[in-house]
Amino acid sequence: IQTQTGVGARRRSLFTHQLLLIITLISSFVLWGEQVESQADSSDERAELVELLETGRYQQIEEWYLEEPERFPLLWARFLKETGKRKEALELIVKDQRFAAEDPAFLLMAAGLEQERGELKNAKELLRKVIRSDGNVVEARTRLGQIFEREGEREDARSQWNSVLEIYRQLTAAEARRTSPE
Repeated sequence: IQTQTGVGARRRSLFTHQLLLIITLISSFVLWGEQVESQADSSDERAELVELLETGRYQQIEEWYLEEPERFPLLWARFLKETGKRKEALELIVKDQRFAAEDPAFLLMAAGLEQERGELKNAKELLRKVIRSDGNVVEARTRLGQIFEREGEREDARSQWNSVLEIYRQLTAAEARRTSPE
């Protein structure tokens, strides 16, 4: 194995990090959209909640949340996270019975919150559970790769990111378009 040094290696490293950021953003948006969609009882409610969140009208979201705090736990957790209340968001997710039942969406949300709080051991454990449940969850593999990279475990990180690339390679053009945030 040859090690590369200098400008070429730094460019490849920067490119890798940029690629991973793009993959993370796309998969986060897609997963979040699916979570919101699966929880909303009607398309009107879903559309209203998404619009409020995307336009930053947190006061209106908070009013809705206070009226029905248990109705959309993943959406509320996202709202709490975006308003700087990560601990409350994690508590909301963990107390939900779907978290205890190891629902991948709830585990993934909790893992992301743990990762952002710097609780990498907890985040890795949750991400591994998601991957055991469904090995094609791009966000879980991307986040796990980020944690491995942060811990200096580059081969493990590279393995996760290669899995992400393989998942995308297996998509048809139509499936790939559906995973785009556009």
